Amino acid sequence: MRSMFKNKKDNNRLSSGFTLMELIIVMAIIGILAAIAVPSMVAYITQSRLDSANSSAKTVYNAMNNYCMQCINAGIKIPSATYPASGTFIEIGGLPEDGNRTPTVPLVSMSAADAESFITQAIAINAGSDFEGTYFSVQINSNGFPAAVIWAQNDGDRYVGGYPNPADRANWTIAQAQ
Repeated sequence: MRSMFKNKKDNNRLSSGFTLMELIIVMAIIGILAAIAVPSMVAYITQSRLDSANSSAKTVYNAMNNYCMQCINAGIKIPSATYPASGTFIEIGGLPEDGNRTPTVPLVSMSAADAESFITQAIAINAGSDFEGTYFSVQINSNGFPAAVIWAQNDGDRYVGGYPNPADRANWTIAQAQ
């Protein structure tokens, strides 16, 4: 009869904590859940960064389109080319020192070097200060309007956005954005 009932001392000892085996099982379950969840989270983060880069490329495209329209209205067509000609990126600088928010459109035909300078200024003005210090490349078609834009947060960024064709992987180029 004594074996059927445990004394108070034994009861307290048994209910005072988890056994080593229980802790190992819980840790194994948490490890399995983490192994399943982490790759999914990495994929979501990667996709959100690409979506953000594509959205920024569209903003630069729209800013460039506005500037091209201003040039056409002033009687100037931006030369058909890819800017920058080197195939790398152009860094977007700040607003002009005089604070002028309207890019000055030259009244004579524009060289490619002048166009690159004016394009950079126009993007800085039209896209806003959030784009200061970011990078882009734009291709101007024969009508004087943007055909394709790529954008990156910095010169070596893995997540490069494209517009009108959105980027879906790293190492995106202006040829893929067309």
